[in-house]
Amino acid sequence: MILPGAFSAAQKRRAEFWIAHDPSRVVGSTDNGLELHSDERGLAFRFRFPNTALGNEAKRLVADKEYMGMSVGCEFQYRTETICDESVHIIHTAYLEQISLVKAGAIEKAFAVLAKPDRPLSENCHTGSLASDWAYVQFMRACQKTMAAVR
Repeated sequence: MILPGAFSAAQKRRAEFWIAHDPSRVVGSTDNGLELHSDERGLAFRFRFPNTALGNEAKRLVADKEYMGMSVGCEFQYRTETICDESVHIIHTAYLEQISLVKAGAIEKAFAVLAKPDRPLSENCHTGSLASDWAYVQFMRACQKTMAAVR
């Protein structure tokens, strides 16, 4: 379980944007295009793809819907509690090291879509635009599952 605000420290440290958790495929970082926003709802990001071979590959993977998930690599601090007879790690502080574009991440609601940066990231997080992006991602994933089943 990740507590609200656990990623607040993420905004203060350098983090990289990778493809598929592969350290040889670093597309960029918070030094050049990766923006982070953490609040009580979670962690949001925006990345401006550089005009490089890896930047163009990452952009194509998202545009072609091959990679629609996001996953993070982080260092974290947690406590363990027993909830309903289950041992649960409760993460209270997370230090983001890298965020990766992946086919599907461990957390279904961590997704990637191409968007035009029309306003600051923090505003996008509170206007409902991310909710409509999530609905779109759910629809596209359902279409992909249907097509795979038909094949």
